[in-house]
This record gives sequence, structure tokens and C-alpha cells, in this order.
Amino acid sequence: MLSNIIENVFNNTINKSNKGLRVTIKSNIDVMEYSINQIIDFKFVSTIDSFDKVDLTIPYFENYLSKNNIKHDPFLDLFTPLSFKECKVYYDDELILNGILLSSIPSISESSKIIQITVATSASILNDVNIAAIEANSKFEFENMSLVEIANEICSPYGIKTVIENIYDLKPFSKVGIEPEQTIFDFLVDLIKDEGALITNNSNGDLLFHKIISKLPSCIIEQDKYPFIDASPSFNPQSFFTNIVALSEIDSDKNIKDTMGNYPMGNDILPAPLRNNKSIFNILLKRTHIFVCKVKKGITYDPYTSAKVKYGRMLANSISYTLVVEGHKNNTTKELYKKGDFITVYAPNAAIMQHTTFLIKELELNRTVRGGDITTMTLVLPESYTTDINTNELFNKLPWLKYDVNK
Repeated sequence: MLSNIIENVFNNTINKSNKGLRVTIKSNIDVMEYSINQIIDFKFVSTIDSFDKVDLTIPYFENYLSKNNIKHDPFLDLFTPLSFKECKVYYDDELILNGILLSSIPSISESSKIIQITVATSASILNDVNIAAIEANSKFEFENMSLVEIANEICSPYGIKTVIENIYDLKPFSKVGIEPEQTIFDFLVDLIKDEGALITNNSNGDLLFHKIISKLPSCIIEQDKYPFIDASPSFNPQSFFTNIVALSEIDSDKNIKDTMGNYPMGNDILPAPLRNNKSIFNILLKRTHIFVCKVKKGITYDPYTSAKVKYGRMLANSISYTLVVEGHKNNTTKELYKKGDFITVYAPNAAIMQHTTFLIKELELNRTVRGGDITTMTLVLPESYTTDINTNELFNKLPWLKYDVNK
């Protein structure tokens, strides 16, 4: 009877009218909830191509009186190491993370009693585990199956559901195999990486396959105006290339067939002013990156698409910005900032000389006693992940340019 009450309380949440961050942790005895007034600090990390997690520091309450009026020691019950308690994290009434308690580290002294905990999304287990070979129906090869069918088969033993978003053109795989020691996450990334698809999680903790689709920016953030705090660029010239060449090596014992994909093509790789400057053009023209893709049998492979995807990732590795703003919510939409959103930024002190639209690749929602609520974002050019790349347009609107370079 008690277990049914706990399950109902956990699934339907407690005190939904509470504002701010709330964390519910389910144990065999009870459901404990921490609210924003009890959380000393937190950091929520969310990325478009990895799994979300939250770190929190919370007080250790002795003789905690639970929601079900059960008196017990929460440290012994809820924060037992390696117990993987179920957790849900809410911001106001919005579920932002559904997962498990990964770690709990107590810090007990005469002056302070706190516990530092890390909660990870349920799907993050795929980063750690191999295919469940001990299951009777598990297998290491998959024939004529779609991405979702494969993912469901190898993820379901761990209770993880699969969701697809903005992916419409992936063909079934004729025959693919997973190595016994390969993690499930790495195997699934191998299946989709050359198609420009990404893997992360949604707020429910499901495994999410998705592609970034261009959309209008949700807000404008300008230097010296609220909520702007700071911005800084990160440029890596050694990661920048004007041309990407993909060589496909098809697995075969005796017959290796090489095909080539080249992006961009011809004179479109640089805008006119750079092409006309022979000294610059000759230097940049030599910056061609060639990579070999060893493609498993059964994967339909387009070298040109792969080269285009690699070109986008090259942009992300060579051009990025860090933006720090006050608060956790978009000042226009009044909603939480989210990974995968687009925003427009103007910050001349950070070499963003014109209003430029960026993609939020990663964000951190931080709250500390001294610093208040702060959001830190990693921004990249939209072309880094959308594959909607027009190189002439791209080089005309680079953030540090004050004007159209073709004029």
C-alpha cells in the first residue's frame, strides 16, 4: 500500500504551485522534495549532442519529517551510494530532467551539513553500458531494420524509449553490427553521424535523435543592455579549413571501393574579395582537410553529405562564443533558455560587430548564493549543425565583419 502511494506521489509530483527549482527523489520509504529555498546552489548542463545533468548542493536535514509523515534519516535512506534513486527536476512547473541520482557526497562539520548530488538523465546510462548480451533475445547484428527499430531493441532492456525529431530521410540499414565492447551510445552515433543527426535526451529522459532545423531567433541580446553580462570569442585557426574532402572506404576483404565527396565546390569556397586577393587566396586554398570514413556494410553512404556535415562541425570547432546573461529565462518569450534555440547577439567587445544569429550548442543554468541566477551559453554559427550552408552568405555575415565584404 505504501509503495503505491509513493509511486503516485512521485509520478504526479508534489506542490506543483511552487516556483523555482524543485527536485523530487524517490526511495523505498518515501518521496523527498527539495525546493529552491532549500537548494544552496545548482548547475544544470544541457547540450545538443550529449546528455543532460544537474549538480546540486542541498542541506542535510536530520530527523526529516516526510510528506507522508514518516520520520527517518534522509542520508541513510535517499543518499545511499550506488543506489540510483529515481529523480525528477522541475523549474517552476516545467519538468527539465527525469533521471537517476548518480552520486551523493556528504560534507558534515560542526558549522555545516550539506550533501552534493548529481542527477543525470535516464538516457545517460547508454553512455556507460554495452548491449545486453545476457538477454536471451539480444543480438550483435541487425538486418533490414530502421534506426528506431535498432535503437528500441538495444535500449529497451534498460528501460529507455526512443524519440525522433526533424529526421525524415534515414533509410533502413541492410546489415549493421555492434561490437560487444562498444557502448550503445557510441554505436548509435556511428550509425547517424555522417547524416548530420545528433543524439541527446528530452526532458522525459528518452533517447532523442534529432537534426537542427533553422528557425527565427527567439530573442536579441545586446552588449551593455539587460540581461547581458559578458561575452568572449574562441577562435581556433588550426581547426579551420576552406575545403573538406571525404573519402569513403567500404569494408571488404578483397574489394575496397573509394569514393570522394568534396565540399564546398569550385570558387564558391571563398567570397570575392578573398578570392581576388591572391596572397590570401593561395594560403587559404591550401587549407584542405581530408578524412577517411570507414563505413560499415549496410549503411547507405553519401560522401558529399558527409563532407558537408564535416564542414559544419569544422565551423563549430573553429568559431564559437561564450555568452553569460543574467537570469535563466528568455527576456522575450519568458521561457527557459534551451539547447538548440537560436538567439541574436550584438557584442562588439567580443568581436560580434554586427547583429548575428547563433545556435545555442550548450547551456548552463547556474544558481549560487553569492552570484544569483546566471546562464552561460556556448554559441556557434547555425551552419555548424543545420547543413543549410551557403558559403558566400556565410562569409559575408561573419560576426566580426562590420559590413558586407562583397561591397
